[in-house]
Amino acid sequence: MTSGTAAHSLMRQAVGERTLKRAARQCMGRTGSPGADGMTWRAFRQDMPARITALSAALSAGTWRPGPLRVEEFDAWGKRHTGLDPGFWTPETLGS
Repeated sequence: MTSGTAAHSLMRQAVGERTLKRAARQCMGRTGSPGADGMTWRAFRQDMPARITALSAALSAGTWRPGPLRVEEFDAWGKRHTGLDPGFWTPETLGS
């Protein structure tokens, strides 16, 4: 965290490992395709504690950067749609 962060800021809590682990577990309950990096939730779980620790540290230090976007096009409701899927968990996004 930067020294300019207010003492009452929720950022410290939001980037904590406990909060990130809870958020990851909530997302794991949803179905979906792999992320932009091709990683599935099954693969993510294989090394989840280390990934959560690294993400928490990168967010706290301000070094996390979003990965490249994967552009997906799909047809639904009679129209062509474009969706963007960010890659979050690569070593590059964690500042490693």
